[in-house]
Amino acid sequence: MMKFKFLRKLLLISLVAMTFGIGFSACGDDDDNDKEEAVNSNLIVGSWKLTGYEGWSKTNGELDWESNSVSDSEIFSMKFNSDKSGEMELYQGLIKDYEYVLNGSELVIYDSYDGHDSYDTYKVGLLTETTLVLEYYSAPTEHNPYEVYEKMTFTRN
Repeated sequence: MMKFKFLRKLLLISLVAMTFGIGFSACGDDDDNDKEEAVNSNLIVGSWKLTGYEGWSKTNGELDWESNSVSDSEIFSMKFNSDKSGEMELYQGLIKDYEYVLNGSELVIYDSYDGHDSYDTYKVGLLTETTLVLEYYSAPTEHNPYEVYEKMTFTRN
């Protein structure tokens, strides 16, 4: 009989401990770190020079190119106007005009090349008075085996 009371008490204590454990684990910090924070879109207006670059590309999952050199970027500077137009300086001194939309931390750049409209989407990792960090990622698809990542850091001119 004594053993039965002891086991009942032990079972009761275990149930209470589990109840509190479940209750406290559900009451954790409710901050959602997955939410994208909006950036101040007025800060992007101006001229920016590329000062840092990281990039890689893979074909069918195999790394075939990687760089940490600014000289390997296709973009060397960007200018964002308040009317949502802009221009970028590309390799070999080419200048390309574009239009842009900044929505939250997503920057979409629309341009045209040889009569074909296209766009690229960047994540704004950081935007301050002096620094702009853009990240680009292109996942492979059924028809395109290439995967590309670029992180570009710009400093305001």
